[in-house]
Amino acid sequence: MKNSQEKILKILEDFSKKNLWELNLQDIARKIGEFLGTDKFSIFFNDRLVYHWEASGNYMNKSDLDEKHFVQENYKKFLRFLFHKNNEVYHLYFNFPRNVFDHTTECAFIERLLNLLSQTISIRDFSKSRIIESQIINELNLNVITTLNEQKIIWYIESAAKRMLNMDVFLFYAVDDKLIGRDRTYSLKILSNELYHRLFKERQISYVRNGNNKFLKPLFKNRDFTEAIFIPFMIKGDCRGFFVLLNGTKNFDQKYFITKLKFLGNQASIALERIELFGALNRALKESHGLQEIARIMLTPYELRLVFDELLRRAQRLLGFKKILLSLYNPDTQSFDRINGIGISKRKLKAAQRVHPPVDVIKNLFKDCYRISHSYYIPAEEVDDEIHKYKVYKTRPAKKRIEKLWASGDILLSPIYSRDGGLLAILSLDEPYANLVPSMEKIRLLEAFGDFLGLAIENHNLFKKIESLSYTDELTGLYNYRFFKEKLSQLIEKKVLPISIVMVDLDGFKMINDRHGHLFGDEILKITASSLFKAVGRNGFVTRYGGDEFIIILPKIGIRGAKNRIKEFERILAANSNIEKIGFSCGIALYPENGKNFAELIDFADKKLYLEKRQKYGQNKTGVN
Repeated sequence: MKNSQEKILKILEDFSKKNLWELNLQDIARKIGEFLGTDKFSIFFNDRLVYHWEASGNYMNKSDLDEKHFVQENYKKFLRFLFHKNNEVYHLYFNFPRNVFDHTTECAFIERLLNLLSQTISIRDFSKSRIIESQIINELNLNVITTLNEQKIIWYIESAAKRMLNMDVFLFYAVDDKLIGRDRTYSLKILSNELYHRLFKERQISYVRNGNNKFLKPLFKNRDFTEAIFIPFMIKGDCRGFFVLLNGTKNFDQKYFITKLKFLGNQASIALERIELFGALNRALKESHGLQEIARIMLTPYELRLVFDELLRRAQRLLGFKKILLSLYNPDTQSFDRINGIGISKRKLKAAQRVHPPVDVIKNLFKDCYRISHSYYIPAEEVDDEIHKYKVYKTRPAKKRIEKLWASGDILLSPIYSRDGGLLAILSLDEPYANLVPSMEKIRLLEAFGDFLGLAIENHNLFKKIESLSYTDELTGLYNYRFFKEKLSQLIEKKVLPISIVMVDLDGFKMINDRHGHLFGDEILKITASSLFKAVGRNGFVTRYGGDEFIIILPKIGIRGAKNRIKEFERILAANSNIEKIGFSCGIALYPENGKNFAELIDFADKKLYLEKRQKYGQNKTGVN
């Protein structure tokens, strides 16, 4: 008994000298073997040999032999003890070369000692684990707070997870229609509809147990697995990505793993949300600047039609859509005139401009079920055949749709209204750069642009009306003297060559007035104006110079072209004037040969007109009026 007590004191003294941080199960087994006087011992975990020692010097480390067979072949007389390390149970076998004496006291002591050492090592390992995790977390926080690169953050999070969990962990972050991984970016459509819904809508952990699943292969190339666990992580309550564990955690505490990943998910959320915040601030500044630039361009209403292309180009960048079509409402035809488009080929745009969607057909799309703010988003599969006739690009609905992603054939319409609520125009948008169904924020930005554009269109229409009143002759509807003077001066200033000026004066108009009255004379002036307008068409500008005198401006047309227009006028006038035969005289001046400015050209044309009248009637001009 005294000998046993001395041996117990000796082993306790030996263990008290051991460094707790360096103590391992092999050392414990070796000391207990010395205490028991054994010539060999073995350690098993999960029925497999992990360590074997013999006094002769022979030992095996992690030979992975079967416990039952190994003990039968190598042990005849032995003692077995259990050692609990955290949630793991190890079997310790000690062999004796001679008859086993009564080890009752020693065995009871060893069991209590192993229990004490088990608790000590568990506390040590837990403390060590916490220290290591703290170091990993501090290092992670330092790394993620100093970068705005999404892929670097993913790499830092994955590395931290691998060190904390001692297994491969993959992180994927969803941005717009993409999944960003540490090495490359994938389309969000790579996920199955079922998995996408479970992760991003239900925000639940999902298990995929088929390692040959076609959508998993691109994500995990050259890796063999039979099961993948998808664990979503959140940003402001919404799933923004997920962790993936391959081959599950069958031999481990899944709750422990998932709790660790949720913590890392929070770290990822904080870091990635910071990037999103910086991105949102940057976008807000760009959007504000973009709207200011657009408003500046729109401040010149009389140039609006000339800058539609520039406006839509800026809107393309501001709103984030590849294709934008602007259609103005035409109250005369009760349909829309497609004015301009960006991101649309010239051939397609010309073809589209020949088609005028009726207002009733478009308004049928303005349903509350499609409404986002004051705009309308219609999924492709809900677009009826009537609308397809008016689409610029004929597309079929996509076979696969993920809820938040834009699909081929989707329609986004944003009506533009006047200040009194009347429909002015429609913006049709297609193919968002982010491939996302527009959010409320994006729609509000679109409508802010639409409000600017609506105000500009209203101002443009009012300006044109004012301009028309100030530049139009009230009786004939032709341009007046003011317009003639400004337009001719502009053409000369722009160095347009050549310019023909044709002055036309009716013959005997005073006698017509005296014979039939001024109202009849007014009808003659209207017939003359209409005939001149038809003869000139879009090749020039017809103005009433005053009284029965008219002047035609023909840019880029010479003397021969001017004389041809006069012959056409004479033909049309003869066909229209059934009541009274109308004669006229004319004089032509050519810029710059006959004059370098407005006054010189008018003077030259007037002299030519006077000369023709003298030759025609042999008397002065006033005598034939």
